[in-house]
Amino acid sequence: MQQRGVTIQIINMKKLGTTILALGLLMACKTKTAADQSKDTGNISIKKDKDQDGIKSRKDKCPEIAGPIENKGCPWPDMDGDDVPDKEDQCKEVSGPMENNGCPFPDTDGDAIIDKDDACPTVAGPAENNGCPWPDTDGDGILDKDDACPTVPGLPEYNGCPKPKAMVAMEVESSPRSSAAGAKLASAKKTGKSEAKGKKVKANEEFPDAGKLTAGEVNDFSKWNYWQDIAIPVLSEYKDQWKIFPDKRVSVQLVNKDKKPIIGKKLRLLNDKKEIIWEAVSDNKGNAELWIAPRTDNQSLSKKYFITDDKGKMLSAKVTLFKKEQNIITMDAPCLQKRNLDLAFVVDATGSMGDEISFLQAELLDVLRKVEKKLQNTTDVRYGSVFYRDHGDEYVTREFDFSDKAENMVNFIKKQNASGGGDTPEAVVEALDSSIDKLSWSKGNSTKIMFLILDASPHYSEENINKIYDKIRLAAKKGITIIPLAASDTDKETEYIMRTFALLTNGTYTFLTNHSGIGNNHIEPTTDSYEVEKLNDLFLRLILQRSTIPSCQKPSHNEFINKKIEVEIQNEVNPKVKIYPNPTRGLINIQSDKQLDELYVYDFSGKILIKKEKLPKGNNGIDITSYPQGLYLMRSRYGKHWDTFKIIKN
Repeated sequence: MQQRGVTIQIINMKKLGTTILALGLLMACKTKTAADQSKDTGNISIKKDKDQDGIKSRKDKCPEIAGPIENKGCPWPDMDGDDVPDKEDQCKEVSGPMENNGCPFPDTDGDAIIDKDDACPTVAGPAENNGCPWPDTDGDGILDKDDACPTVPGLPEYNGCPKPKAMVAMEVESSPRSSAAGAKLASAKKTGKSEAKGKKVKANEEFPDAGKLTAGEVNDFSKWNYWQDIAIPVLSEYKDQWKIFPDKRVSVQLVNKDKKPIIGKKLRLLNDKKEIIWEAVSDNKGNAELWIAPRTDNQSLSKKYFITDDKGKMLSAKVTLFKKEQNIITMDAPCLQKRNLDLAFVVDATGSMGDEISFLQAELLDVLRKVEKKLQNTTDVRYGSVFYRDHGDEYVTREFDFSDKAENMVNFIKKQNASGGGDTPEAVVEALDSSIDKLSWSKGNSTKIMFLILDASPHYSEENINKIYDKIRLAAKKGITIIPLAASDTDKETEYIMRTFALLTNGTYTFLTNHSGIGNNHIEPTTDSYEVEKLNDLFLRLILQRSTIPSCQKPSHNEFINKKIEVEIQNEVNPKVKIYPNPTRGLINIQSDKQLDELYVYDFSGKILIKKEKLPKGNNGIDITSYPQGLYLMRSRYGKHWDTFKIIKN
């Protein structure tokens, strides 16, 4: 029994071993089968999804390039190759970093310093000055860091300082022109004789020929942000000093039902308390400029404004600032058939003007003769003048009241010479008082233009600040347009003040330039660019531009257009933009194969009327139907390219 039990145990162990061996072979077989199946499945998967992006090849639009399922298996396009997919790239055709949404960081001024690192992003400058140009505050060509008088234009031989006034005055007094004029004037006073009146006076041989002085114009109304230039620290410091900063502008366009401008209309701007805050007169284009709180120390809190005429009749209760749109008002008024002209020249006659005054006198005499000839059949012209010096001189102001005899004005100008002065500020306030208050400006509907020719600022005081503001406000009320002319040695402070005078009276700023080679240094104006003209041509153009009125019977177009835009039109070659119809009754179609970054419409003097931005490529349009008949100018920009056109509105 015991042996049988052992035998059974051995048999059972053999069976167990056999079972274990069988199980091992079975597991090995199963493992091999799983691996083979996995290998087979991988081969099948690669065949079904070739680019391994999880989308079967038969459903994959890009089966050989991996892409997301939301783009049907294709990678998101990246046209500019900057690794920012087009769907997230705001500049699809130009490469740029991800942190700037795929756009290159801008370099507005093109000085190779990107705007985010550029302290002066709109003005080119070297990297060593943080992207800003080295300043030349006084514009004399000598950088401030090398200039002993950085705020006053001067000469290299005086280390950037001007020639001493006393030296200039001595040179003027000893000059043959000054001595001859002084002797002639003294002789006339002693004998009581004067040149015969009523006779045509020949040009004084002591004066040089006209047409030698060169000049330029900066019309701040030609800029959308007309203080953009002055925002630069070169000029902005003076707005708080003189407490004048014309910024809140209400531009008004008056037109009658026949689309003719309403000329010479007196307008008032009222606040919500119905207090008069500014007054102006519409010009020969039917345009008037009204201002809200141009003094920095007297800001307006009014929530609403109104426009009335001088009788109190309401013309508009929905007044908007110019940045939103012009206030176009249609009225029932007749077309003006004729308008007379009051023309005044106010001239600084201190010793510092001695380097140029004889040339200026020659130019003024030439302008007077040309105005007389141009307007003799259409306009009655009266002429007036004020020459001024400073306190303690032979005189402070010397007036010639308005006369319709041009030869009388010619005689007056011939007798003047430069002398006195001595310090930089001059009696500008007294000159404004004499010219605006004491000259007998016409009370009727007439064009009133005053050229203010000077090289120095007014004396600074609180009293004078108040007087200046009151006189300029009175000039605007009377409809007197002030056109300053900056002579040699004018500084930036004077430029700032004169540009405010021009803006507040619907004028423009002019200046002599170094191109003539005459006189001392002339500072460059703070602006982007300007055109150089002969001074007598510039004065004549500005006079005719503002005094010529459109015909009531037939379409007529003022030919005396803004010089800068005129030159652009003359140089226009193969414009990329097409406009039609031209002439038009108001609607203008604009066709371009690129997006237009900016589009401006101007009147013929260069004043901006309409601005459009980011017009898409293809067909666009603007509408000037509500504007008067006449000549308009249009400029469009894409990138750095400008196209410029004349537009005739019938």
